[in-house]
Order: sequence, then structure tokens, then C-alpha cells
Amino acid sequence: MRQALQFRPLRSTPSGSSLNHCRMNGGIHISKKRITTIYPRDRKALSALSRCGYVNREQLSQFLRNKRIESYCKDSLIEKSIYSQPGSKASDQEVYRLTSKGRDFCRRELSITRLYGAQNPAHDLVLADRYFSLSESERETWQTESQSREIINAHIQHLREQGNEEHARELWDKLQDGRLSMPDAVYTRADGVSVAFEVVTNTMVRQSWKPRNRPQKPLERRLKFKRLERSKRPMTQEQKKYLLCTQHRSLLYIILHFGNGVMLLPQLRVFCLTLGLYANGQAVNRAVRELREADILNRQTWIDSNSDLVLCRKYVYCFFTGKAREEVATPRRPNTMAPYILQARKIDWLLLIMEKNHLTTLESVEKYLLAHGCTVFLRLPDLLAYYEQCAPILAQVYPSRFQEQTEQLRAGMEQRSRLARGEPIAPLPALSPEPVATLEKTHRRGLYISGIYPQQKTVCFALFAGREATAQKVMDWVIDAHSWVISLLPDYNTILYVYALDANHEEALKSVLTAVAPKSEQIPYYRYRLEGRKFAGRVRLGIIDSHFVTRWCGGVCRTHSDRH
Repeated sequence: MRQALQFRPLRSTPSGSSLNHCRMNGGIHISKKRITTIYPRDRKALSALSRCGYVNREQLSQFLRNKRIESYCKDSLIEKSIYSQPGSKASDQEVYRLTSKGRDFCRRELSITRLYGAQNPAHDLVLADRYFSLSESERETWQTESQSREIINAHIQHLREQGNEEHARELWDKLQDGRLSMPDAVYTRADGVSVAFEVVTNTMVRQSWKPRNRPQKPLERRLKFKRLERSKRPMTQEQKKYLLCTQHRSLLYIILHFGNGVMLLPQLRVFCLTLGLYANGQAVNRAVRELREADILNRQTWIDSNSDLVLCRKYVYCFFTGKAREEVATPRRPNTMAPYILQARKIDWLLLIMEKNHLTTLESVEKYLLAHGCTVFLRLPDLLAYYEQCAPILAQVYPSRFQEQTEQLRAGMEQRSRLARGEPIAPLPALSPEPVATLEKTHRRGLYISGIYPQQKTVCFALFAGREATAQKVMDWVIDAHSWVISLLPDYNTILYVYALDANHEEALKSVLTAVAPKSEQIPYYRYRLEGRKFAGRVRLGIIDSHFVTRWCGGVCRTHSDRH
């Protein structure tokens, strides 16, 4: 697994400098400021500040040395204050909080999005005392007040979707008039009990009861967190599932959207860490374990027997589509590992794209794929919407031909829907007299558009070839792909990148494609086929070793299940 993905260059790094990072004890050289390297201990320190508001010197020193703390202050990422209490100056404490620049730094560079707003040291130091008293695994379950509010809002929305408007309105009214408030923090102990933690200072008490001579020591209160609306009724299994899906929504979305409902666990860990969704791989493992125990996810052993595949169960599809269980088909498992291997190879390709282009949010990943006209993660029903989105490019030369292909895609979708309902089907509309391969046919074969580049007048395709992919098959497919391209964009060239499983596979593909074509005068096979269609100079091929077997399969080579 590529550990380097756990550390990302700052977006403020000068252009081009991110290509040659100097690794230093697990970190990456990121800029010329005093804080030049982000280490795991830095993330832990900034996580504590973002979750507690104020922390004292002793607490911050658990992660950072004094010189390091001063560097953060000089870079204006954190600021130091003196917290004084009435009485002796010996009780004064140095306290620290994130500056506005530091909060932006956490959001932009470390993907820590839900930051606790520092209130005052009297309140926040009690919160910090509890935080630092927890084990590292318990700290990873820490949720701020705003996160708890998001969960209760999601619960209210769920009640409305279930038709329980009266209960939803009751909770909403309590939230609005202050009868229902969120605790300062919620965390889960090692024994599985969730604890809501609320800090009450003497200032807060005076605002309510105005007593005299209140003690200066802050009060604290620990509540066993039974139900978000603090009802005596236990949560149903469906409600527990819904709240878990809400809590780990991004993780489930990654599996469903990019993995088509299945993902290799090591790849999921790298994906989540790259986006900063969890603090470390153990936190991702815990999230997956919670979802499995709630029957939201399933597992299956991967081909090297040392890793797991994570599979979405029916509830995940219901959660994201809003449909009832009766309306969603039960996910079917394939007879071989081939579809799972193909999906894992797509994720491997995407992780490389994310690393190369420093894509550190879900939004940036999806924006990149959309901007490049990528079809790698599209399903067949998505191609119609893809045509419509790419109409400004695809329809600019031959709008009538583009319309014909769009109508055929629409008719094909309708035909499949009728077949699924057991209804009679009508024949598909015919295309123009010049027969060309369609994008749908190319997609079915496993040739995916990785990028459309109007300035270069080029369309790039990706093929995740299996070990039994022959030279004839590769050339047939790339010729058909280029035929589709020039049917709409006659001036465009085509590049096909064939991704091999390992070095041996790469050499085998190169060997068969460059072998002398039969009945020819020392002409390589690939060139012979292109010249036969007058595509020479218009179509290029590249064979790339993706190192997939080494990285994700423990070096285990399959002879049957990795066939394309």
C-alpha cells in the first residue's frame, strides 16, 4: 500500500515543487516556512486544538516540543494566551488555540472540516482534560457539538421520510427553542458505551440562577448517551443503521459510487486517508467493523487471503436512493472474482490520479473526472446523461449524428427497462448507413474514456487488460473506439493506455503487439492493423505496468479470475 498517500503537499506549495518531495521520517517537505514538514504528531496536535478549542502547554507538549510550539506561533497558526484565575499567579497557565489562519490551514491542508469554536479557557480546558484522558482509539470517536447537531438533523429528516412528521416536528421545535441542546462532545468508550460530555462553568450557572459566591472551578456532567432526542424508548435497529450510515456517509459513498458497491479494504483505507476522512487506518477499520456488525456491509476474502473485500448490503442502496427495501434488488455476487478485480484496478488507477493531481476532497475528485469526460466509473445507464453533459463537445461537428446516437442510447435504456418488467420490446432505431461502434459497445468491452482534450484534439481511453487479452482483441477494440470518436469528432486522435497487471504482463502485451504481422514485410502487428484501416498516425497505444499484483495482491498471480 502506498503510505505516501497519507501525507499530501500543501496547496500553497509552489507549482512544480510537489513532484520531488523529500521524505523525512514519514513526512514530506512542504514549504520554506518554519513549519516545513507535517508529521503524524502534528496532525494529532492540530486535531486536539480543533476538537477542544483551548489546550494548555502541558497537553500540547504531549505531541510537540517547545521549539515546535514556538514555530507554530511564529507562523501564526496558533496563538498563546495566559489564562489567569483570581488568587496566586502561580495558578496562571499558558493556553493555546488555533488562529483564523490555523483553522483555514486545518480545513485546506489536513481536511479537518468540523472544527470546534474556542469559547473561553475555563470551559475549554475542562473539555481538553477529558479529551486527553482518553485513549487514542477513544479520541478517534470524539464528535463535536456541531457533529452531534448534524446527526440529530439527519435523524429528524429520517423521521420525516418515514412519515413520522409529528415526532420530527416535536424534535425540531425543541431544537429551535432550546429545550433540546447538543452536548459539547460525544465519544465512545472502549466498552462500547457512548458518553455525552457537557461542561458547565460558573458563568453559565450565573446566567440561569444568578447565585452569589459561586465556586470558580468549572462543573462537569457526564451523561450516558442513549438516544439523540433523550427519550426513554430504545432506538430501533433501523434507526441505529440510519445513524451509522449518516456518520459514515462519505465512506459508504466511496464504496458505492467509485467501487460500484464493492472495494478492497486496503484501497478503502488509502482513499479515506487521502481525503482526510479519518485520522488513521485503524479508524477506517473500526468504521468498517461497526458497519459490518450492523449488517450494513459484508466482507469477502480477497485473492491473497490476507485482505478483505468490503461489499455494500441492500440497506446502503436504500439509504442513498431513498427507496423502500421492496423497491431495491438484492446485490448479486458474481461467479468469479473477475468483476471485483476489474473494480479494484479502476480504484488503483484513481488513487494514482488523486496522488498526482493532489485531489484531497470528494468534490475535487468528482470535479476532475467530470471535467475530463471520464467514463471509468460510469454504469451503462449513466451513458445517456454523459452524452447530454458532453454535448457541447460531442455535438459540435455532427449534431444530427450525435442526436441519432443519443436516441439509440435512450431506446436501449427503455428496452432494458421493458425486459426487466417482462414487457415486449421494440427493435432499436437504426444508425446512419455508415456502421460504427457505439460508446455503449466500447464501454461493455472495458474501454473507458479517461479524458477528452479539445485543445489537443485527443480522446484517451483506458483498458485494464487481463492476462488472456490477445493482440487481435486489443486492436479490434481500439479501432472500433477510434471509429466512434471520428464519427462525432473527425479531427480528433485516439490514445489507448493498456494497464498491465505486472511487469511480466506488460512484456507479454508488448511482445504480441509488436510481433511481425503475418504475410507482411517486417511490419509490427499493431501498425499493420492501423495501416489497414488508414488510422496510422491517428491512433497511439501505450502499455503501462500498474504494479497492481505487487501493490494489492501480495504478489499472488491468478491464472483464471483476472481474465478480461
